[in-house]
Amino acid sequence: QKQRDISHNEHPLIGPPVLEPTGRARAMPQFTPGTAISDLELQLLELTVPYDEEVPEVSVRPEVVSFRQGQFAAAVASVLDLAPSEALATAESVPDWFAALGPALGSIGDDSVLVMGAAALCEFVRQNVTGPCPPGGSSCSPASSSAQTEIDVHENRQKTENHPHGDRWAISQLSEDGEDVEGVVVGPQYLLLARYCLVGPPGSASPAAGRAHASWAWWAGRAALTQQRLLRGRSATLCVLCEELWSAAAAAAPAWPRALRVALALESAARHLAYSRVADARSGLDVADGLAGFGAELAGVLGTRTAHQTEAKAQLVVSVSRRGAWVRDRGAARVDDLLPPDVAAAGARPTQTPDGADDVLPGPRLVEGAGGRPPAAAAPRDLHSLEQALLLARAALLRKGSAGDAVRAGQLAAYAEAVVAQDLSQWVLATAARLQLARLELERPRTRIRGLASLEGVEEAGGAPRPPAAARLRCAFFGALPLRTPLRRELGEALVAAGAVASALPLFEGVELWDSVIVCYQLLGKRGAAEALVRRRLEVRPSDPRLWCALGDLSLDPGHYRRAWEASGGRSARAQRSLARLAAGAGRHAEAAGHWRAALALSPLHPEGWFSLGYACLKERDHAGARAAFTRAAQQQPDNGEAWNNLGAAHIALRAWRPAFAALTEALRHKRDSWQAWENYGAVAARAREWQAAAHALQEVLRLSDGARLDLEALEALVRRLERCA
Repeated sequence: QKQRDISHNEHPLIGPPVLEPTGRARAMPQFTPGTAISDLELQLLELTVPYDEEVPEVSVRPEVVSFRQGQFAAAVASVLDLAPSEALATAESVPDWFAALGPALGSIGDDSVLVMGAAALCEFVRQNVTGPCPPGGSSCSPASSSAQTEIDVHENRQKTENHPHGDRWAISQLSEDGEDVEGVVVGPQYLLLARYCLVGPPGSASPAAGRAHASWAWWAGRAALTQQRLLRGRSATLCVLCEELWSAAAAAAPAWPRALRVALALESAARHLAYSRVADARSGLDVADGLAGFGAELAGVLGTRTAHQTEAKAQLVVSVSRRGAWVRDRGAARVDDLLPPDVAAAGARPTQTPDGADDVLPGPRLVEGAGGRPPAAAAPRDLHSLEQALLLARAALLRKGSAGDAVRAGQLAAYAEAVVAQDLSQWVLATAARLQLARLELERPRTRIRGLASLEGVEEAGGAPRPPAAARLRCAFFGALPLRTPLRRELGEALVAAGAVASALPLFEGVELWDSVIVCYQLLGKRGAAEALVRRRLEVRPSDPRLWCALGDLSLDPGHYRRAWEASGGRSARAQRSLARLAAGAGRHAEAAGHWRAALALSPLHPEGWFSLGYACLKERDHAGARAAFTRAAQQQPDNGEAWNNLGAAHIALRAWRPAFAALTEALRHKRDSWQAWENYGAVAARAREWQAAAHALQEVLRLSDGARLDLEALEALVRRLERCA
């Protein structure tokens, strides 16, 4: 049977992961179902969750007071002052300080360790997501706060291009499964400290085991997921760790206040979306909706979309339903740090609307109901913060789980506009809604300039001095705001799409997104300048594998990728992927397969890698290897029709007709307009004696090829079958 290969898909989406932990032993916390939460834990969580019930009296402990005031670095320093460790005080470098941290943690008590871990995580989120920036633009590291003189001297001696040696070491420790940290990260030592306190150092057993605090696993899961968000690709190790930690948190949650359980379900859904597990995320949001007694659906309401439109037409809006006393008793106004969205997200809005953008309204102007009241179908304007977060989570799920078209754009806009229309909102939620609307405006030619201005406003909002850090942190762990570096990448790519390549270039350089820097220089016709820039950086940081890979991208010299592999100590999956692509481009498919296997051994949650490995195996006629690789690609990316089609081709080569028929049936769900897929399907259906499917496939091939293609072998088998039945 003739095989028909589908060409390599260079930019696949990342789908549901196939878990391949690296074998690190961890002891997860064991909680009795329904473990009650302590007053201390409630005081910590209340700063991150819109919890508007009565909160216990605030502790007088200095670290807790600092935490609740949003002074997270001060809270960390207060706990470190309790550690009677001479090794911490006399450490001469950041690695030495972290090596001494483990024994010191055992002497300060679980309460203090939890506070320090939570404070370190919140400080990292403040510096990289929510802001505001500290006075002077930087803050000290946790290590220098307890060993000031020795570490500062060492850091100043090792400092290069404003990147302290300790931060570079911390970034290397946060890399996982061969996946590098993407771009510039501010304060990485705080995230590493949070990991040490809550999860344990990379590669060690988790100290979460045996802890009495019911919310410990929740904080640890937050730290692990934040670490994943730093990486260029998905980490199987972190995926397994998050699964274990959230399972432990869920086991303890039944006795918690309802608001905390809703927030936990929201964060669990966000975790699933981070690994593109759309079905699991949808189930998690359904749980959150049920706990909150909240439902949302899209409805049509008469209104106008442009300034000069006179005839009202149906506009898509969100209609909500509320069930249970919990949501009836809690209006948005009961949380005291809420602000009107125009104030909460003031920095996220363009200060001046560009000329010509006023024709299309930012949101629909709805026809008022009787007595001037808003339409009954529209969402009320007093939604609780958790209800607003549920709407944004539904939008994130829709964006991840459906194809981009005009219908989806209207649905996404309806969710975001419902949040923007609220009388009061949290800073994170208001900013995330503005970001969502900016993305949608960038997709429409008539609003592209306004969308670009709005996106710039969102990017600048993190640097605004108000509101304070404590107010910004609430909802930050499930509010759908990206890290600062990915947000700047998004802004830079929008500038490039608008033709402002020269404006995007310094933005990419500032956050060390070298791949994007190279693209900009190439678009400007300055390939030599790009290579000179990378070589200058290498003179300062000769052991940075990311720079060697960037130089390889410019020169297409495999030697540079090999240097990157050596500099990483055999841990750079990116280097092996680049070597594989070079070999495949030169037709050396056996060599390419070897490089793909090396990359996938480090980072198995990479569907493009599995697809490319399968393609190389097909070229080498290793059909069993191709079958295994395409199976993994299809598992991780179920909507990849090419992966299913090539899996069918591998089964055909192995003369496994039933599995081939099943794979090609799935392929046609995503590639219904491909006559090649229908032709493969018809041939296999005839072999599998699925006669109706074979007849339908022949019809589709004729239709899609305008009568130019017909599989005579399948047609002959079908005619013989009809003759026997006659």
